[in-house]
Amino acid sequence: MEERYRERERCWMDLEKDRIEQIQRLDLRELVEMENRVKDQDIMAKRLAEWDDKREEARGRELYYRNREKWWRQRRAERARELKRDEEDLQEEEAEKRVSTVEATTDATTTTTTTEPEGEDKLPSQQQQPWQGENDVKAGEELEPIAKEAKVPKPALPESRDDLFGWPVKWNNLSDQVLSNKIRPVAEHWLRQHFGDATEEEDLNDLVQSVTEHLQAHKSAQGLVDDLDMLLDESTGTFVELVWRTLVSETESFAEDSTPS
Repeated sequence: MEERYRERERCWMDLEKDRIEQIQRLDLRELVEMENRVKDQDIMAKRLAEWDDKREEARGRELYYRNREKWWRQRRAERARELKRDEEDLQEEEAEKRVSTVEATTDATTTTTTTEPEGEDKLPSQQQQPWQGENDVKAGEELEPIAKEAKVPKPALPESRDDLFGWPVKWNNLSDQVLSNKIRPVAEHWLRQHFGDATEEEDLNDLVQSVTEHLQAHKSAQGLVDDLDMLLDESTGTFVELVWRTLVSETESFAEDSTPS
């Protein structure tokens, strides 16, 4: 009996020893990874602090300075992968929230069912009836002429960039005709002047197409700034403001034209 106990004790100690060694290896690995991340952050911080655009452009080692359009295409593909991963993470978080909500609701329902007193009189709910006055206007008698006489003034476009970017765009009024005849020519003209003759026509069309696709997806102005910031540098805000001002102006004009007189 004692010998069997000793044997089981040795087996348990061996298992426990292996488990402890495994935990120590994992802790050591995490520590090494953390140290490497800190080193990488320090290296990148130092590199950015000493970064000189003119010097790097003269060296021509970075693709950004050699061929900005090619770099932008690669960055756009990388950005698409990042957005896809972010979307997958967001969907996973929302799924976890839904599961937690269902579990919490289930627990609350169970608790309520368990603690609800039996035999308690319940008062019937009283439905509130709408008040009917003597001077009530019947539908369709007097409101319709009043509505026809009222005219909604066209809202003035905001002057500041922040207010413009926060403007509630009437996306329903953004038609393919507005995109192709109003917004796209403005964006193409500005980009052609910005990059000059060195830009290939295909790259320019790709860039303009990405802007129109951004608008067709009803995305925000700040999102467009983030997408183009590395490509247009300090001119990004100016370009997006021009595009967004055209977008808001055209959609508001369409809404005014379509208002019945």
